[in-house]
Amino acid sequence: MRALSRLLVMIVVMIATFPVSAQQCDPRVLHFTADASRIDLGTSTTLRWNVQGTSGCNYALTIMGRPANDPGAAYTWDSWTSSTEVAAQADGSLQVQPSFDTSYFLLLHLVGQPFPSWAITDVRVNLPRDVTRACYLDPAGVLHCRHAVTIDANNLAPLLRQALGTPNTTVIVKNGVELDLSPHLGGPIHIAEGVQLLGERIAEPGKRFQPGPRLFVTPAWFDFSREGCWGATTICLFQIDGYQVRISGVRIVGPGEPPDAWRQMDHGSTIAIHFEEKPCIGKPSTDEGACSSAGSTPTPATINIEIDHSEFTGWTTAGVRVFGPRDIGEGQELAGQVWQSWTIRAGSDSSGIHYPPEPEPIRIHDNNFLNNWFGEPYYGYGVEMALGGHALIERNVFSGYYHAIASDGNFGTGYRAYRNLVLRPGTYERPSWNRGGEAPNEQKFDMHHRRPCDPAQEIEDPACNRDCVPGERVCPAAHDIDIRFNYFYPRTGPAIRLDGWPGLRPYGFAIQSNAFAQDASQIVLAQERNSALNNVAGLALIGDFTGGHKPADNNLLGVNVDDDAHHLDACDFDGDGINDRFLTTGQTWWYRSGNLSNGFPPWVFLNTSTILARDVSLVPSSSGGCDVHAGGRVFPGGLGP
Repeated sequence: MRALSRLLVMIVVMIATFPVSAQQCDPRVLHFTADASRIDLGTSTTLRWNVQGTSGCNYALTIMGRPANDPGAAYTWDSWTSSTEVAAQADGSLQVQPSFDTSYFLLLHLVGQPFPSWAITDVRVNLPRDVTRACYLDPAGVLHCRHAVTIDANNLAPLLRQALGTPNTTVIVKNGVELDLSPHLGGPIHIAEGVQLLGERIAEPGKRFQPGPRLFVTPAWFDFSREGCWGATTICLFQIDGYQVRISGVRIVGPGEPPDAWRQMDHGSTIAIHFEEKPCIGKPSTDEGACSSAGSTPTPATINIEIDHSEFTGWTTAGVRVFGPRDIGEGQELAGQVWQSWTIRAGSDSSGIHYPPEPEPIRIHDNNFLNNWFGEPYYGYGVEMALGGHALIERNVFSGYYHAIASDGNFGTGYRAYRNLVLRPGTYERPSWNRGGEAPNEQKFDMHHRRPCDPAQEIEDPACNRDCVPGERVCPAAHDIDIRFNYFYPRTGPAIRLDGWPGLRPYGFAIQSNAFAQDASQIVLAQERNSALNNVAGLALIGDFTGGHKPADNNLLGVNVDDDAHHLDACDFDGDGINDRFLTTGQTWWYRSGNLSNGFPPWVFLNTSTILARDVSLVPSSSGGCDVHAGGRVFPGGLGP
């Protein structure tokens, strides 16, 4: 309704700019249609109209276009995309070539008077087929084809919205394109089944860095009329509704800091990408196929969500949020949620956690999470896991955050965090954010407990103490957490915090082969109420449910990557003619382009290796990149075997 009001206001303001006429008339639009109401992208159709009662009147005709809504939906685009003055004739026509589904408005107005007549007609645009992929017939005889769309201009944001909402569509967005998505009012932009959003961002060895297309919203995005994606107070730009989805190679830029007044209200939480698994509850625990029926969750292999090689900045709550099928209690892990059947098949022993061989249902890798922290009460995260969600979070870079990775204590929630580069957290830059100027003294990787077992709650809820660590005051955390090969640069606040024992039996967490700038005395694994987890000497390699742990002899402490032993600037990894920085953490290798002409480049993962920069030689390769010579071996481009 608010968007419709805006539309009418814009029309009235436009009309009011014409000079006043003394002529009194009563013109009417009798007919306004398109020769073809559905056309292929790149073709045209003709709008035709007929008006009556205009004899002797001083009137004007204008045809304005705006992105069309889905049938029955409210107005969802708060801007006009075209406006054409046409001849004031009783019968007329105009050829149009819309690039997306468009609603055309014919405005007939007396000069200087409110418009007496207007009409609307829609032209729907068919997206082109992907000629590289064959169509197929389903058992019902319905033909299914993939679509392919290329977005190469800044005025095609409505086409992006339409393409993302069309199942089985590949959307290629060219490098340098900037799409302002602020005018979209209809809640999150929905991403349908089988969609691939592929930008031309390049950050890899042997290729010149390209920042990729920019999909952004402005501070005007803070609008109470926007529909939330998880309650009314959280606003998401994109919501993944289907499976088999990939988002790659784009920059997704948020609105930044909310207005000061919003800090006093329960508003202003923003998220770039939100996904939640479709629930499937009450199915037999032994029948995974029972959850493949209509309206239920399919098998784990078909979820297949991949978010990679992108950048997320300017979001107050999270760059990426992953929800499972809502609250999962103890004992419900075998209730038929097929995603949970993947998670629950994880096992553990004294050597670590062992996951199913199938690909993780959601994979978040090779992204740059940058400056997603705007002070309390927003608690900005890079990646947030909750309500039974499980993901592989790998080879990402985190900087400017409250928590780099956050997790709730739901029984089914878990994540694997491998080979990430965890840089500086956000700071309290403004007095209104509290603790002016300091960095949040918060954990970088996080897993909450399920619920506290205080005496009052034990009386009200006898089940609260189930599975609590004997003699401790905290119930288990989520299902599992596996943290390996990461580097934690910050020297303040705990690197990892587990607020209880994860529910996987017998060993629920593994913290192996990481490198920390801190020493052991500064690393806290859990809250003080669970003393069995506090300040474990040398960290915990494997933590079991009874409070036992094995010492970690392969986690590195006190690693300072600013030391000359850890970096070199003597070779060009991306082939642009400028030397790049080579970085070693003691567990992984990275590089960052030295060319700043396309903006500040991100760190790019190269390899898993304990060899330091002081022990390697960097040699220009014949292909124009850089090879790493170490330990009698050659690593082409610095990559692993």
